[in-house]
Amino acid sequence: MNYKILIALLFHSTFAFQSCNLIKKKKVTKTISIEEIQVVEEKTLAAVDIENEIIEESFYIDTFQTSLANFISGIDKSYYDSIVSIDSDFWNKFSGEINEDFSKIKRRRLMKMSEWSDSSFIDKSIDTALVFYPFSGPDFLHAYYLYPNANEYILLALEDVGDVPNWKEVGSRSTKRYLENTNNFLRDIYLRSYFITKHMKLDIKEEEKISGVLSSLYWFLSRTDHQLINVERVTLDSHGKLMSRDKDNGLDGVRFHFVKKGEKDIKRLIYFSCDISDDGFEEDNPELLIYLNNMRECNTFVKSASYLMHYRSFKNIRNVVLDKSLSIFQDDTGLPYKYVDNDDWNIRCFGSYVKPIKDFEKNYTIIYQDDLEKRYNGDTEKLPFSLGYHWRDAADQNQMLMIKQD
Repeated sequence: MNYKILIALLFHSTFAFQSCNLIKKKKVTKTISIEEIQVVEEKTLAAVDIENEIIEESFYIDTFQTSLANFISGIDKSYYDSIVSIDSDFWNKFSGEINEDFSKIKRRRLMKMSEWSDSSFIDKSIDTALVFYPFSGPDFLHAYYLYPNANEYILLALEDVGDVPNWKEVGSRSTKRYLENTNNFLRDIYLRSYFITKHMKLDIKEEEKISGVLSSLYWFLSRTDHQLINVERVTLDSHGKLMSRDKDNGLDGVRFHFVKKGEKDIKRLIYFSCDISDDGFEEDNPELLIYLNNMRECNTFVKSASYLMHYRSFKNIRNVVLDKSLSIFQDDTGLPYKYVDNDDWNIRCFGSYVKPIKDFEKNYTIIYQDDLEKRYNGDTEKLPFSLGYHWRDAADQNQMLMIKQD
């Protein structure tokens, strides 16, 4: 039997976070008014095979949300020309700088990651699984280039979700400043491949240049050639179940449904602003630990994580990673080697193991790993790209791919 599923988008506010309705056997087309502009979404059809039964799936590209992402990322401003005045001199300079900077990291890092992922990374039998990325900041970019076939990405970090301004209300000058601030927020991603916590804190909290990570998530989705279907604020109930977040209560999260341009597979990205220390799970968000313990099997990605899972105060998240991961790709800031140095894991080591960078030298006795150093004295492999704290010299980087044994 064929069923037609329509994802109908309902806008809740000027910012236009939406919920998602599934309607069987009934085709519904909505014309949505956004800031006095009528928008009809583009419809796409996809066939999905579920247990040998073909389901025809109908979904709509959200023109508003996709245009918002393209505006923030400097790709296209045409949707907003009648909403806020952005002069062509500013836009050409803004867009041109992003294009130049992004083309550099694509050439030097991202495309090398993509080629390596296609040929030398995890097996195709698990590469569509959920990607779990704790201590991520809003870094969807590198997760996507390593795991382009994943059907869902879960990112966890301390930084607030935040909001995107109503451009019409804030006006031209503030809009241009916000666009520039969002691009500046990504400066460490451009240069180093990771966010620096103190820089994010300065941008978000102290100087209030941006309100949170939301604009950068839009930026990453746009620059990785995705179109948005649905965006909604989410939280967790006391049983760890995902639900819409209508008020400023509960864990703050955002969920994107999106598709790659020209493709038909709907994917999800979830970001939670959260404390994943043991105290954080116990005092601030116990429902998040329930959610993670109920999470399906995943491929875990960890980089530039401040060595937090080396400390006793991060036992719970360490156990989640060990329990749920089909594979783990990490540098030495992730799980201590002693937890995977057993018959349960097949481990490939890349690069060389050197002392942690000087920022962490006061805790060398905790985070320097003698057993990992011995492991690196054996067979190691090279990577064609560099990630993480040792970004200045690829020879000093270390990455590990750990595959759980059946």
